Amino acid sequence: MSPDSLPKIFDRADGRQFDYVFNCGGETRFSQDDEIYRLRVVTLAESIGNEAAKRGVKAFVQLSSGHVYKGDSVPRKETDKLKPAIKLAQYQLKAEEALLKIEGFVVPLLSCIPLLYAGTDAENFADLI
Repeated sequence: MSPDSLPKIFDRADGRQFDYVFNCGGETRFSQDDEIYRLRVVTLAESIGNEAAKRGVKAFVQLSSGHVYKGDSVPRKETDKLKPAIKLAQYQLKAEEALLKIEGFVVPLLSCIPLLYAGTDAENFADLI
């Protein structure tokens, strides 16, 4: 992400700052190269997170994935062991860890399985969010 694009994301016409920022961006396709995941997941989250911290945003919410947890047949809790089984989740975990290192910054992590099943869409079985 180019540092020049950050003002386009954060600058508001009225000059005020956002109170909350939700990062729902990033690569969601499976089987990508490491460099793609590093740039589109980790670097994106770090860049936006650092800019949000610099601007004094109250909270930065990172949309992550339930795939960062160790696989099991029971529902996961925040305190459960982190053990991503797929490459995309490994990079999502790296993004979470990078954001948590930003000093004095509140980062709620929203981990979910990012699939929406669309029964009315004959072309696509699942749309990634």
